[in-house]
Amino acid sequence: VIRNASDLEQYIGEEEVVIIPDYVTTIQSKVFENKTFIKKVIIPESVVTIREEAFKGCTALEDIILPRYISKIYEGTFMNCTSLKRVEFSYNVYHIDQNAFKGCKNLSEVIGLYDEIIVEHNSFAECEKLQKNGFVVAAEYLLGYIGKERETFIPDGVTSIISEAFLRNNNLVSVHFPSTIKYINESAFSNCLNLKRVELNDGVEEIGFKAFENCVSLSEITIPSSLKVLGNDAFSNCISLDKVVFKAKDNMDKRIDIANTTFNNCYSLKSLQGDFSCLNINDAREMFYNCFKLTSIYFNPIETINDINMTKMFYNCRNLEKINWLNNNGNNYN
Repeated sequence: VIRNASDLEQYIGEEEVVIIPDYVTTIQSKVFENKTFIKKVIIPESVVTIREEAFKGCTALEDIILPRYISKIYEGTFMNCTSLKRVEFSYNVYHIDQNAFKGCKNLSEVIGLYDEIIVEHNSFAECEKLQKNGFVVAAEYLLGYIGKERETFIPDGVTSIISEAFLRNNNLVSVHFPSTIKYINESAFSNCLNLKRVELNDGVEEIGFKAFENCVSLSEITIPSSLKVLGNDAFSNCISLDKVVFKAKDNMDKRIDIANTTFNNCYSLKSLQGDFSCLNINDAREMFYNCFKLTSIYFNPIETINDINMTKMFYNCRNLEKINWLNNNGNNYN
């Protein structure tokens, strides 16, 4: 049943293989819900939206290929599709909503994941064949953690921790990264209130936006020499963080792009240690905002400090006594 020329609102057939007409642009909510006889659905490239719970409970559905212009997989879209083994979508998908694939206990292959995709909590809950010691893993991507261990060791072979993978996990106290990890994406560990220890390996290249935001128990972090990008608010509101160490790089052409607001509201931060010649700072707004205990800081050689936005960079750093800033011409700014 199609409304408004292109909205598929109801399916009253009984075919095992469903071919959706190529003029349909939207599959509305619950259109195929609990159609347990459907084994295959062919979705045309004209479809740009598949709404909530559209295929929920299609227990015989084994494989699904989503059209290239789908950008979001909505809540519960394929929930309890217990025979679903494989799903493929394009890199246009930027958001997988909660419970999207929950209960797909035979799902073992997910094609189309990439580092910046946002995967909501419980998107792949109860997907037994994707689980490994409490971790939900598809290919080289860690999608979530459903375990309750206080100390966790991320599996070898994982290269990317997807956005919000550990969001609000208050069981977590310590996490160890394998040498394969390269990307820690947006809000990956945000609001892990009891997280105290993080051991980053030397292969990590990017710590994303709000990656460790509001980890209020985190006290120390060592930035590996392999890092290339340190995102906005990466450690903001880490109120117990008192020590940050930057490991030396062997090649100064490989600098770290550090964003604004990185350490804002780190009330306990006393020192930044290590090699600051590795930092590439283009925007320093609120970088050390409300870092009450910071006393001194040394920055790397740069071309000029005049081109950097320094708005509220050291706002309310009430104990800051010395800033040493050396440019590439050898001029020292104190």
